[in-house]
Amino acid sequence: MMNRIILIGNGFDLAHGLPTRYKDFIDWYWERWFKTLRKSFKNTESDELCSFTLKGELFKWNYLIQREISILNPPKGKNVIDCIKNKPNYYIVKQTPFMEKVCRSIDTKGWVDIENEFYNILRSFAQNECPQGYDTPEKLNSELELIKSLLIEYLVEIQNNQLNNNNNIYPEIENIITEPFDAKDISIEGASKFYKESQDIKLNECKPSQIMLLNFNYTKTADINTSTTSNFIINHIHGELTHPQS
Repeated sequence: MMNRIILIGNGFDLAHGLPTRYKDFIDWYWERWFKTLRKSFKNTESDELCSFTLKGELFKWNYLIQREISILNPPKGKNVIDCIKNKPNYYIVKQTPFMEKVCRSIDTKGWVDIENEFYNILRSFAQNECPQGYDTPEKLNSELELIKSLLIEYLVEIQNNQLNNNNNIYPEIENIITEPFDAKDISIEGASKFYKESQDIKLNECKPSQIMLLNFNYTKTADINTSTTSNFIINHIHGELTHPQS
């Protein structure tokens, strides 16, 4: 009897057309801010990561956002936010050091590892240094918790809107997962043991008795592309969107 373990990461979601990169998430965050400011009758709007303030008292955000998007086509959230940032005489945009690092990585490299940016700042406390903008780790931890909750909100949204049982099922995926073992994938020691225990079975005719999918994603792409037969086990390493693990 031989079993198979398959690791599933973000590339699996991307192959299904889901925009699950951190860059996609941050773009959504700016789109969210665009919608907030567009409806705001205040001079200042903020969350734990950013704040947007008007320098003058004459207008409110909703009016000025309408004015700004009139020159943008289409008015995407990030473009609107960038436009605001580039006009310091009219607007004050503040970001926490953590958020600045996240955005700088995306702007310079086109991608970001949010956990690594968090860790680099947190490590400063362990080295008896006080990183700029943080007196204690609690504020940094609070910012990460907000990002985590927003990320779950984002993933739930794209899963509900873009992932369904009709358009995202690929029978060939399950065929690959359940295909017979290939001799070149077995170590010499393992193949020798297999042949000793299974004299009557050729390796290229032997399918796995049980398959475990170690899913590092929150989404259900792994679930919808596998059957519900008893030889499948899906282990959601980080939990699922309805029950995420911390």
